[in-house]
Amino acid sequence: MSINYDQEIDALVRTGVYRDRGEVIQDALNTFLALKSNLRLEIAIELFKSDEVSLLRASEIAGINFYIFKKILNDRGIKIPVDVETTDVMDRQIENFEKLVLLSHIRKNNGVRCLYAPQLAVLHSRLQ
Repeated sequence: MSINYDQEIDALVRTGVYRDRGEVIQDALNTFLALKSNLRLEIAIELFKSDEVSLLRASEIAGINFYIFKKILNDRGIKIPVDVETTDVMDRQIENFEKLVLLSHIRKNNGVRCLYAPQLAVLHSRLQ
C-alpha cells in the first residue's frame, strides 16, 4: 500500500489546522528534526559549505556553540574561508593604529610627548 503524501497534506490544509502546504511541511520537518537532532548539524554544515549561510548562522541552525561548530568543521577537514586584505591595506591599517596609539598617549599626558618607551619612539618616527 503506497502512501499519497500530497493527498494527506492537502487534507490537513482543508481541515484548517494548517494555512497551507508549506506550513504542513515545515511542521513535519521540525518534528522530524526534533527526533533526529543530529541531522540539524548535517544541514548546517551543508548550508555553510554551499555558502548559503554564514558560519555564525550555521552554528545557530545546528543549535550548538559557535566555537564547538568551528571545531567540528575543523575535525571534518572543512575549511573556513578567511577574507584576507592585501599587504598594502594591512600596512595602512597598522600605520593608522600606530598613529592612534601615539595620539592617545600624547593626549593622556596633556600634549607632552613623554616618549620614554622605545615602542613610542618608533611610533613617533613613523609619524614624521
